[in-house]
Amino acid sequence: MKALLTIALALTASLAGRAGGQPTDLNACIERGGPIPYCAEARTGRITYLDCNRSFGFFRGRIAWYPLRCVGPITIEVNAASHPNNRYPLYVEILPMGNTPCLDPGYVVTTVYGNSECEPWETIGPIDITTFVPLGSSYAIQIVFLDTGDGALESPGVDCLRVTANPIESSIDLATWGNVKSLYRE
Repeated sequence: MKALLTIALALTASLAGRAGGQPTDLNACIERGGPIPYCAEARTGRITYLDCNRSFGFFRGRIAWYPLRCVGPITIEVNAASHPNNRYPLYVEILPMGNTPCLDPGYVVTTVYGNSECEPWETIGPIDITTFVPLGSSYAIQIVFLDTGDGALESPGVDCLRVTANPIESSIDLATWGNVKSLYRE
């Protein structure tokens, strides 16, 4: 019986460690290394700004990074470069896991138009994503690119994406096992 209890406790601890081990933040650069998107429908090209030696990638459809764990509102920063053919924005989506990243549409949380500076960052947030991703659950962040297929009209190019979690503080989070036991002592 002791062996069975030990196995059950070890299994519970390992599963809890895996669930808590999912990242809550992301810092990914497509052209400069860092975690590349886990999926992309199609890469269509790249634009390089020679004066600042920066490249930005173009895609068709969705690119996605996952899984991230929801701990509350998030701040999203997108490094996107515009160019003369920009007619469409980029759409940034949150997709609860259980859906298929890059195939299923998510909840659009912002649009990004990019600009032509050397460090064209746009910051959005904090955004409360807990209305469609429960606390502790996993989600994907997706960027949707639009184009006409011939390069004549397209969304901006992207290099980097940053997601910063703004955890929700609660008295439950601060409770320890010792505090819980003390509540039931006589």
